[in-house]
Amino acid sequence: TERARRTTTAGNQIGDDLNTVETTLDVTVNGLLSASLGWENHSVAATGLYIHTSSKQAQTDEGLDFNAPTSDGQVFDEFSGFYERDLVMGQLAGDHTLGDLALNWRGAYARSTRDAPYERTLRRFPDPATGQPLYSQANQYRINFSDLADTIWSGGVKASYTLPIGDIREAVISAGYDYSDTDREFNLLALQFVGGNSLPLDVQAARPDFLFSPDNIDPARFILQENSTINDNYTGALTTHAGFAMADIEILPLVRTTVGVRYETAEQNVTTFSRFGVIGNVSQLDNDYWLPSATLTWNFADDLQLRLGYSKTIARPQFRELAASTYFDPETERQYRGNRGLIDSKLTNYDIRIEYYLGRNQFTTLAGFYKKIEDPIEEIQFDTSTFQFDTTFINSPQARLFGGEAEYRTRFSMPIDAVFFQNREWLFSVNYTYTNSEVQADAGDQIFSPFGAGGLIDASLFGLDGAQLQGAPEHIVNAQFGWEGDKDQFTLLFGWVDERILQRGFPSPGSELPDIVERPGVQLDAVLRQKLQLLGAEATIGLAARNLLGTEHQEFQNSSVIGRTEFNTYERGRSISASLSATF
Repeated sequence: TERARRTTTAGNQIGDDLNTVETTLDVTVNGLLSASLGWENHSVAATGLYIHTSSKQAQTDEGLDFNAPTSDGQVFDEFSGFYERDLVMGQLAGDHTLGDLALNWRGAYARSTRDAPYERTLRRFPDPATGQPLYSQANQYRINFSDLADTIWSGGVKASYTLPIGDIREAVISAGYDYSDTDREFNLLALQFVGGNSLPLDVQAARPDFLFSPDNIDPARFILQENSTINDNYTGALTTHAGFAMADIEILPLVRTTVGVRYETAEQNVTTFSRFGVIGNVSQLDNDYWLPSATLTWNFADDLQLRLGYSKTIARPQFRELAASTYFDPETERQYRGNRGLIDSKLTNYDIRIEYYLGRNQFTTLAGFYKKIEDPIEEIQFDTSTFQFDTTFINSPQARLFGGEAEYRTRFSMPIDAVFFQNREWLFSVNYTYTNSEVQADAGDQIFSPFGAGGLIDASLFGLDGAQLQGAPEHIVNAQFGWEGDKDQFTLLFGWVDERILQRGFPSPGSELPDIVERPGVQLDAVLRQKLQLLGAEATIGLAARNLLGTEHQEFQNSSVIGRTEFNTYERGRSISASLSATF
């Protein structure tokens, strides 16, 4: 059960201020099956995975809404939904060694589905005298049915050949091919009960299954109406072909380099349509890229090495980011709408790292990095009407990130003369990352508008230049402490993530939306595993305790006049889970 405070602001005015209570019941069933066959210098392995999750969710919202038709603005909302998610995956892979030639191949199939057969949204208005929620205004009950299916076929092959260089050095030359084909289909049926302005008081107060029972479905009370648009449904397809070549060479004693290049071509398309087959919006991307990479490693002293790296990569928009269909995410309480004009993001990466090895699984590292991103994809919130908000996506013109990382990991014996401490190996690690990010939008830069009919608009309308990149925190700290014994293992996990922009607000004059900021805070978890014999088989009992400090989930907005308002803040609570696994 989750209790949240949800407030929205625009133009230094509060739009709604709701107290939310949400309860979710999750049931998960999963299974993993693997088998392998090996002979001489060859092996073939098959893996199958199945995961099924069912979730039943109920939610109430109570508070103020600027758009409520009542004089006091009080509303009482009810929401319920049922969700089923399935994942089926199978993979067949092989490894073959033929002298100095190594051959690896794989083929995989995966299908994931999400079925939301009954999402209900009902709004009532508290009676001013008694406070009882009543269905006193018409057209306040909506039902959605939706389903989504992804199908992925993929495969690849890689060949590596080892060449000797002199007596003690060697080079490994590799080449290969990757293929992936992804298809998605999303369908939505949106219904609304219209009417219901003049109902008897006992009917207004009835629970939903009585209020909207067949006895009340007639022109004098309620009529079921379909709300269909040309963007309700969409299909998406992404097909990629990639070839790559790589050389790993010890060019000098103690100096090793890995250089490679990947050529990738991809066709991606998304088409929206109504339930009756009328085409809405079409998005098509057809691009090819040369993506080089290089790494230089120099072991300049005992247990010390310097590593330099360079690479180019890409990030493609997801199907839902391209589709103009409306999608409601019950996990975040946000309504999303894609932007058909999104394009691929291009990343150029540089890094330098010095590593000092202290022993087995013990080291200290210092690193620096710089990244340049062309057309990064960012989430932006905008208002479709007064205090009615949607989330969409844009390609910001450019962003740059630089920063540093430090990590330390060690294993040690506890200086306590007791059997429990002496029979276990103790471990400690800590990692810190600093990131400085900035979006750059020069005068005259244009982006594809996510609003209306689209088209190019001036990037300055979004107030991007000099802003922090969405989703990029400045500081991250992770640490571990624990032990490993012959039959047990314990780990205490600490994590802290700095504030970050969760969604960018659209600075429309007179109705400015502040950025939505997320403060993840501190996370402290504990995990214990114990091996034992169970019915003649080796078994492992696992215990996990999450969020021991009870850290809240915080999402908020800062307004120059109102100050801080809680956009979606709630207590995550603490959780304890147990598991049992056995090997036969």
